[in-house]
Amino acid sequence: MQTISIFEYDTLRVGEQGFTAEHFERLACWHSTQPKQYFSLGYESITFKQFVGVMCVGGLTLQILPKIDREAQEDAGKMQKILLQMLHACQKITIESSQQALLDLQSLTLLDLYIELFLQETQFLLRKGLVKKYRQESGNLYTLKGALQFSKHLAYNAVHQERFYTQHQVYDHEHALNQILHKALHIVARFTQNPYLTDKIGRLRADFPTLQDIKVTEKTFERIPFNRKTIGYRKAITLAKMILLHYMPDVQGGRQDTLAILFDMNKLFEEYVAIALGRGLVGKYDITTQIQEKFWKGENATLRLRPDILLASLENPKDKIVLDTKWKMPQDDKPSSADIYQMFAYCAHFGTTQSLLLYPTAGKDKLLQGNFRAPNEAISCGLWFINLLDEDGNLKRALHFPTV
Repeated sequence: MQTISIFEYDTLRVGEQGFTAEHFERLACWHSTQPKQYFSLGYESITFKQFVGVMCVGGLTLQILPKIDREAQEDAGKMQKILLQMLHACQKITIESSQQALLDLQSLTLLDLYIELFLQETQFLLRKGLVKKYRQESGNLYTLKGALQFSKHLAYNAVHQERFYTQHQVYDHEHALNQILHKALHIVARFTQNPYLTDKIGRLRADFPTLQDIKVTEKTFERIPFNRKTIGYRKAITLAKMILLHYMPDVQGGRQDTLAILFDMNKLFEEYVAIALGRGLVGKYDITTQIQEKFWKGENATLRLRPDILLASLENPKDKIVLDTKWKMPQDDKPSSADIYQMFAYCAHFGTTQSLLLYPTAGKDKLLQGNFRAPNEAISCGLWFINLLDEDGNLKRALHFPTV
């Protein structure tokens, strides 16, 4: 399977790096079925947006990587490593040291690693023993089991008095949790040619009980209740959800199946900053994320404010700082007017005089101060350019708040 590594916001054209018209048409078809606009379509070209991850179609794997500095030439291997570390930090995937070594030695793609994680969780469940559940089943049997369904019994067995049409309970593996894993196992087998993974998939499929093939949608996962018996399925189901909801089979030729596992870098950066600040500011600030408060109410609509992060000093809870993350680089270190208006509204609403816009950078940490003019000169909005990497080139585990 051919792999193309490309960066967010780059454009890939038909004829480049083995990208064919068939690949383009298939991805355009998949794109039309998705609620999110992961990329934009041009004439025989695809321009990627802020979504990173992998897309597979017809033997081709597109690995879309983040780009910290859009002006510089990033190294694909380095950025793949940073992306994996960020996904791990945000608990999107769990990478053990052995899997990181496997990734370094064999140059696995993000998709191969994702498949390996899914197989690992599924294998754990199989070894532990798949959960069985009771379910109702109806059928025409030679023995009387359960409740006799009189109307159907008379309709089916007028000349077969040795049979009984009954409704009865069955205790087996036939339920949504196992069916989802079973379906995902069959799908991932089509998207890897790695011998290690192919062998592992084959063994797991052989050990899996025969189950019905079900149609899986977003509502399928919304209806799944986890309890004491099934909580162990949560990781495997989360991984399977990404696979199943972003898979599109080629019902005509069978050779252009499409699978995409993509993450929004805006949200990923926001989550990472909140987690890393939590480690760097422990004992100093209380960190709150995903705050939503009503800001404006009209006759037919309500608008809400949602800052990314709100810090409150543990020494003085009234001393607050509003943070908003931006996965982009402002031109000439100048923020957009819309971002500044937004920060002023945050400060006014949450009763604070301090706010910061946070941007990623591959250079040194840099803090630029700024204040709003009269009559609100006491309110500040600074720009914090965060160096995400440590001295060894790895993603920082903790971020230390600059002096405001």
